[in-house]
Amino acid sequence: MCRAYRRLLAEAYKQPVDLAGRIGVAAHLRGATAEMEGQRLAELSPTPLPVLVRFYAHETPSARAAVAERARALAARGHALTLALVQDRAAVRDPARWMEFASDVLSRLHDVAEAVEVAHAVNRVKWGFWTLAEYRRLMDATARLRAQYPRPAWLGPAGIDFEYPRMAGFLRALPAGMRFDALSHHLYVDRRGAPENRQAGFATLGKLALARALAEAHPAQCGARLIVSEFNWPLDDTGVYSPVGSPYLYPGQTLGAPQVGAEQAAAYLLRYLLIALCSGLAERVFWWRLAAHGYGLCDDRTPELPPRPGYRALQFFLRETRGAHFTRRCPMPPGAAGFLFEQPDGTRKIWAYAHPAPARWTPDFPFTAVSGLGAPLASKNPTITLNEMPALVSGREGSLSESLSVSGSE
Repeated sequence: MCRAYRRLLAEAYKQPVDLAGRIGVAAHLRGATAEMEGQRLAELSPTPLPVLVRFYAHETPSARAAVAERARALAARGHALTLALVQDRAAVRDPARWMEFASDVLSRLHDVAEAVEVAHAVNRVKWGFWTLAEYRRLMDATARLRAQYPRPAWLGPAGIDFEYPRMAGFLRALPAGMRFDALSHHLYVDRRGAPENRQAGFATLGKLALARALAEAHPAQCGARLIVSEFNWPLDDTGVYSPVGSPYLYPGQTLGAPQVGAEQAAAYLLRYLLIALCSGLAERVFWWRLAAHGYGLCDDRTPELPPRPGYRALQFFLRETRGAHFTRRCPMPPGAAGFLFEQPDGTRKIWAYAHPAPARWTPDFPFTAVSGLGAPLASKNPTITLNEMPALVSGREGSLSESLSVSGSE
């Protein structure tokens, strides 16, 4: 596994990457906001994005049926559909109950689903699994469903956070006949800080390489592909709706900490996409989720789902990278990162940012620059100051292509 990890790190950013179909979002499809979610999805991207929809074992069959109908409608509009089957303690204790739930969802949607993720946050006891034996028992039952519905890709084990030794344990606990087509993981790097922040020495890039190496180390249980099925940042002043806040309000509670501001979360979102996808390590990533008060691209407190900065940043990124290939990393000053994209007509643009401190960059070509939120950046001289919000830097009249072809890259 160590050898695979080193190889994957060495190969990162070395091959062109087509971003088409790699960026997805999760949709809730429940309550007063359900219909508006479809409209916001349509406005978000010029082409239909992959969508992940969770189904919960504790919900009633009628509630599942309503969500399944809306999910089918999204698939009919061209959205690649991933189903996520979420257990509860009752389903873990009674595999027959799990099978009834999972069979119901798959019978309704297997013909239009591209993938199905089995279970959720398996390494957190609050989601129902207390032992590996319980997980193995549930997967033994699930293997029968996999044989019955081979068309969707099967994803798992759907662990959360940087606990890969435990994920290896869940993979080894899989019974014969149950194999995942790809490793799925809820991969947070630092839910209260930048994607470049390190945990035990590993930032986003290193954790992605480790996850891929983990999949490669278990070929009998998992394909060597990686799907990040959940990531986000909790937002300031959202109280109990934040995934890292207190589950209740108490006297003197500081509501802002430890969340991040909405524009900061937007910057982190773009950087996570650039790192995870341009490296070639993740096949697809899903933001959790489109609409939610504490962490959504849109605020779900009103049926109109007002967009937040993260929505606008992703919308701009998707528009500007449509049809483009990431080509290579660019030479940049210390503390800055640059990602070169090329369109089919040969047009080239660079997404660039600096972390943790601003960096001054003097490109050797005439340029225009726009922030990741789509606002023009002032550039009255040949130097631009990069900061944590990625900027889209474009050359004029072919100068960018000529300059990069001369200067080369790492």
